[in-house]
Amino acid sequence: MLEHQYKFHVQMGCSGCSDAIQVALESLGGLKLLKISLEEQTVTVAACVERDQRKGKIHTGL
Repeated sequence: MLEHQYKFHVQMGCSGCSDAIQVALESLGGLKLLKISLEEQTVTVAACVERDQRKGKIHTGL
């Protein structure tokens, strides 16, 4: 398993949106990095899991 990092552009209107994304993604477990920028409208994650599992979990979490 290799660590991969992904950066998503996510429309967020307030800190409640970014907080909800944080809770959802943290509940998935296995993340090495989770950075949410309300100002830049981005979510950056890094994880070490199999490719199919990782992409499915991240997309479901968002």
